Amino acid sequence: MGYRSDVSAVIWADNENQTVFKEFIGKVKLALPEFFTDWKASDYGWDADSFVFYVESVKWYESYEEIMRFDKLWEIAQGIEGISGKFVRIGEEDDDIEQNSFGEDPPHDSIFVSRAIHLEVADRLGKKGAEDAQEQATQGTQPRSEGDACVAEEGKTQTCLPEA
Repeated sequence: MGYRSDVSAVIWADNENQTVFKEFIGKVKLALPEFFTDWKASDYGWDADSFVFYVESVKWYESYEEIMRFDKLWEIAQGIEGISGKFVRIGEEDDDIEQNSFGEDPPHDSIFVSRAIHLEVADRLGKKGAEDAQEQATQGTQPRSEGDACVAEEGKTQTCLPEA
């Protein structure tokens, strides 16, 4: 399957200079028409003064043609006065983070690495013993401690004794 990365880049015109940004997009379209077929339309986009690129779980190897074309796009952007950009790549390993920026006004607030914990079983939070407590409340019993042996008669308070 290979090593995978999540990659994002934001390139924009300083001071929202649309003329400079049009120059950038024009140069990219002329020099790299394949760039726009290398990636899905949902992987990149632009408006009047900024270009955004974002892909997840991609093999980001410098020897791959589409990655070389991205690198060329990045070089084009760096060669235009009044354009700034930031690139972030996060690999599978915890310490594999690459960040590069250029220009007078890199978009640090628009693209950054955020360290977070993602909990896939969060739906279980707050439910520990919830069903047991409800059941015990309807039976008139008290919760028991882990490891205790308990005896209860219907409708009476439960007595828990430590196991011998």
